[in-house]
Amino acid sequence: LGVSGDEDCLYLNVYVPRTKLSASDNLNVLVHIHGGAFMLGS
Repeated sequence: LGVSGDEDCLYLNVYVPRTKLSASDNLNVLVHIHGGAFMLGS
């Protein structure tokens, strides 16, 4: 395809419901893995 780049990367954004958290706060985590490729404008 003639596309150059490096796919050895991970971008991770973590959002929390408030700014002050204590060590005893247990928060649920949702992970979404994008099944497509970021190439050719997709």
